[in-house]
Amino acid sequence: MRQNADQGWRGAVWLTVQWFSRFGETDIPKQYLPLNGKSILRHTIEKFQNIEAIKSIQVIIDPDHQTLYDEASEGLEIGTQIIGSTTR
Repeated sequence: MRQNADQGWRGAVWLTVQWFSRFGETDIPKQYLPLNGKSILRHTIEKFQNIEAIKSIQVIIDPDHQTLYDEASEGLEIGTQIIGSTTR
């Protein structure tokens, strides 16, 4: 995903609505599972916030995951989430 800033990546979008059955049995979707004290989604957002060329971040969430998303994104400066469906 490397590109000259003049040609520019201006935003990043994550689709977090799908359950990942390959990840194993869990009641929590993979993107919200903890890794070193933070959700995988939060780690990802924080990494992308450090890329100067990215000016905005949007996350598409399953409507049933609102609480998980709120916890994972608390305090982060990102765009309002987009409510998707329960599948792609």
